[in-house]
Amino acid sequence: MMCLADLQINVFPFAACHTLVEEYYGKSSNKLVSHFRRKLLVTARARAVNAIKEAGNTNNLTPLSIKESICQEDVDFVKDSAPSEYHHLVDKAFESEQKRKQKLSIAAAANQLSLKFYKTEWLVYCCCVRNESRKSLLVINNFLLSTLRIHSLGESSLAANLSSMVNYSGISLLEDFLGYSLNHRRNFEQSLFAYSIVKDYSLTPSASFYTLFLYITVKATPEFYIRILARDIIKDFTRLGFYANDLKSRYLTSGQMRFLKKQISLPEKGLDDKMENSFYQYRSRSPPVESSSNMSPNLNMSKILLLEQFSKQCSIEEKVMLTLPSIGLPNDHLANDVEASNSVDKICNEIRKQTFEYITQLRTHKNFKIKAESTIIFNIPIEKICDLVVNTALKIGHHRRGVLISTAATDIGKEIVTLGSMEYRNQTGVNDYVRNNYSKYLDWFFHKEISSKFTPRSWWLYTGADVPAVPYDPPVFLFCNIGLCVIDILVNVIRIDASLLNLDNRGSLPLFMQTYTNSTYRKLHSVLVPHNFFASILENAKLPTVNMFASYLPMLCPPIPWLSLNFGGYLFTQTELIRFHISCSQQRLNRKISTYSNQFNTMYDAINNFSNIPWKIDLEMLSILMSYYENGGDLSLSIPLSESKFESLNKKHFNSKHDSAKYLKGKREMHSLRMDMQYRLSIANWIKDNTFWLPSNMDFRGRCYDIPPHFNHLGADNVRSLFRFAQGRPLGKCGLKALYQHLANLSGFCKKMSLAEREAWVISHKKEIYASAEDHRDNHWWTKMDEPWQALSTCRAILAAESSSNPEEYICSLPIHQDGSCNGLQHYAALGRDIEGGKGVNIYPSAYPNDVYQRVCDLVISYIKDDFDEDEEFRELLLKYTNRRVVKQTVMTTVYGVTMYGAVKQIKTQLQDQNFPEIQLKQASSYLTKAVFKSIKHLFKNTAEIQNWLVAISKVLSDANICTEWVTPLGLPIVQPYFTARSNIRQIVPSATKRHRFSSWVAFRESNLEIPSSKKQAQAFPPNFIHSLDSTHMLMTSLACSKKGIWFVHIHDSFWTHASSIKAMGIECRKEFINLHQMPLLTHLSEHLKESALPQITNEDLHTKLNGLLTNVPKTGDLDLNNVLDSTYFFS
Repeated sequence: MMCLADLQINVFPFAACHTLVEEYYGKSSNKLVSHFRRKLLVTARARAVNAIKEAGNTNNLTPLSIKESICQEDVDFVKDSAPSEYHHLVDKAFESEQKRKQKLSIAAAANQLSLKFYKTEWLVYCCCVRNESRKSLLVINNFLLSTLRIHSLGESSLAANLSSMVNYSGISLLEDFLGYSLNHRRNFEQSLFAYSIVKDYSLTPSASFYTLFLYITVKATPEFYIRILARDIIKDFTRLGFYANDLKSRYLTSGQMRFLKKQISLPEKGLDDKMENSFYQYRSRSPPVESSSNMSPNLNMSKILLLEQFSKQCSIEEKVMLTLPSIGLPNDHLANDVEASNSVDKICNEIRKQTFEYITQLRTHKNFKIKAESTIIFNIPIEKICDLVVNTALKIGHHRRGVLISTAATDIGKEIVTLGSMEYRNQTGVNDYVRNNYSKYLDWFFHKEISSKFTPRSWWLYTGADVPAVPYDPPVFLFCNIGLCVIDILVNVIRIDASLLNLDNRGSLPLFMQTYTNSTYRKLHSVLVPHNFFASILENAKLPTVNMFASYLPMLCPPIPWLSLNFGGYLFTQTELIRFHISCSQQRLNRKISTYSNQFNTMYDAINNFSNIPWKIDLEMLSILMSYYENGGDLSLSIPLSESKFESLNKKHFNSKHDSAKYLKGKREMHSLRMDMQYRLSIANWIKDNTFWLPSNMDFRGRCYDIPPHFNHLGADNVRSLFRFAQGRPLGKCGLKALYQHLANLSGFCKKMSLAEREAWVISHKKEIYASAEDHRDNHWWTKMDEPWQALSTCRAILAAESSSNPEEYICSLPIHQDGSCNGLQHYAALGRDIEGGKGVNIYPSAYPNDVYQRVCDLVISYIKDDFDEDEEFRELLLKYTNRRVVKQTVMTTVYGVTMYGAVKQIKTQLQDQNFPEIQLKQASSYLTKAVFKSIKHLFKNTAEIQNWLVAISKVLSDANICTEWVTPLGLPIVQPYFTARSNIRQIVPSATKRHRFSSWVAFRESNLEIPSSKKQAQAFPPNFIHSLDSTHMLMTSLACSKKGIWFVHIHDSFWTHASSIKAMGIECRKEFINLHQMPLLTHLSEHLKESALPQITNEDLHTKLNGLLTNVPKTGDLDLNNVLDSTYFFS
């Protein structure tokens, strides 16, 4: 065998350039260790190549076939190539590589277990839906068998954690199985099988598993078995430290629980002895189960009418997909519109026909096989699948440049699972449970004595209705596999005969094709692109209807209150409380664990407050918006242009292909924007005569959003202008002033004015306000505002109020906004008790609003004057172009972790917009960026220290392969979902023997590792931590306003209420900010990480480093938070 010396690898050129190497590396041993580690890998790889060549396998010599593994022979070879004083660094490099390999193997095992768990969980659900209980248990058994190898990973704490994950996963799967099959026949025999699996694998059952098993045993067996079997189960139950209070299961109703407790006897223990395992919960202020609430809206409708609306909503959700009339487009009507619309009808009919035939043929074919996780598609009626395929074709067909197949497949998979969950809920009686209890729930809206004692959640539970068992959604990569079934139909099955559309000599045409596109990182992605003929037909067609899923629409009745993490919101449509990122295995585990605790009750109540706000459409504003849309649009008012208007404004004689391509790109983008606007206006037109509700949920940081994606109050200015509270309130003494201040804020002209000056500004423009309200077409004063549509709506409200006989008694339903003054920096200033920073963001009272952007700009200008005494020409150039607008975006995004590169790009863009000389643009943008960062550090001295502390913690956790996590003061556990692994889609061409396979597409992961991305985790931690605090402040304000009877909605740091309640809401907002930041938040974060993350780190250096960081919490200043109470411009 060839020796290593014969490989002639240039491991380290010390002999030739020893001095140069010393100068380059200096005394940095870390760089030398990294260098030697790379050379060890090169040596091992070369040795592996030699071994393959000597074996005569050169034909199979590919990069993937080379499996290098460093051995002692490689270490000795590298040592021989380097001076003796560096040998200890070679050993250190070898040791670090061994630790890295061990860490990767543990991470790979953990990730593989996580993926298997979620796939197995979904297979168990699919099997139970098809009443294949024994197959489901065999799936669980195989899962546990395949994970036993994890115990061979060693005695490290990480390996021990993996072992506990196996136990948790097995018990979770068995518990889900018992819950799903609770009402099936032979469930007692299957539960015995499940219990035998627990014993065979020495698993430690949870209290909820024992509860389910006890109920099935007691319910289905004679007294003999109760005495023998149940006695042994109860003995195990008490041996593990459980008591009667611990008997609970989300799969059992309150009636079933009462039956179980009557049949068995267990020792009692006070609930207070078993506290929730979370840090600094909002216990002192969280409402109890029966808390006082004056939030109940006195709806302007009877209960009978509301029950009729409930019946309509049930009908909409049972259909899953609703067809809405599209708004009229008379001025868009082209000569070939009618022909194109007829062609679309023919194509849709052909898609339905071919899809129906294809699926019917597959179901009856004897050689048919399908991926197990996709079986849900065959529990759905074929007609609904056909409608889904048609809707998908029309939706993607409007994107001429195509959509990523991974994105499209995931969205389609979610829609299919929604259809499947609807069938499951019908079969298991969940929907009947909602119907039966909803009438009792509505009493909360009509009886003051109920709403004053109960929250919506506690009232639902008080009426005797428990939380039903609803399966969780599958993980995202399974969504993708399910959705690929539909994409396979669109690409490989659907063919349109050209003669059907009068297209000569073209034969059979596909609707969609697969192409590839390069991403930013030079990586190919599969793209689904509509055929040119199909895209052209859709662009020319004037479709009379728009197809919408029920979950894309507002509700006609109050939503179900959130009772658990996957039950609430829509009546029958499956929705989840927390929106999850694509990569979130650990977070999904946290979510499921949290289901069995009560720490979410406060958050449920806060989000239910948002969902229960009734809305209505401003009919006059809708009419105005539609008239602008139908007349071709207006870009100055953010109304997309029609095709004909776009052509008349942009079409010209092109001098180059580049000009022509730019025109076509702009035309297609405008068409997409116009279709989006059509969706929003069609929904508004459909619901304009009804009171409606917007169910809410949150992202992983706790920030709340409306669930309907197209039409919600978080939309653009033109959409927000349509929203009115369904119940108005008299303006009172301060309401008219609130309207004045609201209009001044929307104008953008009064940001530096005091409130009195803003009011005076509005009064001085009364003539323009009245003229705009009476005739918006001929009077364009309102179009000059920052938010023109909301400004026009406010002008109309002011005119109506002042035209009434008594403005104080005028019923106004217009939502009034109060926005935070650079809210992220407000939280940083409060965290660090930074006096100067607090003054800059209006935490301290002042006669005029402090403009932090202008203060930064002034400091930057002073630096320019000091730094460029000699270069007078460049100094004058910088002074000429440096203004508030140049620095604003960078100051705003500093809170959210903007990098130096990103900030330079921001300032460069602003300078380019002002026509800064190109020659000196790079130098100017680089200098101004550094000056802005320096100014922020000067103004907010503690902010940079806190940011650096958070970043350092996150980097250490990532190096230890641990995701950064924390818990908000309201008890929401947060895990950052940023990993190095990515997902992609590829196509497998089916062979002749597999042509009956349902989908030739598969979703796969490029790597089985889900290792935290150190860079992303560190960059995201400071902004996500601040986002979690501002969402907590918002939720606490919502709860406080609810107790005061104040209607409260929000757009993150913009709080909305009635004009008459604006002052009261401001007081509650300030009080809750103080209540939040009076908690030692950074200390609590440190204590939490010491308890949760520190014990997981086995590396001694990382353990010491993290412990030092967590011990040295950043020091705080002397800011007095109580100053917020007197600060007019804190929120204004």
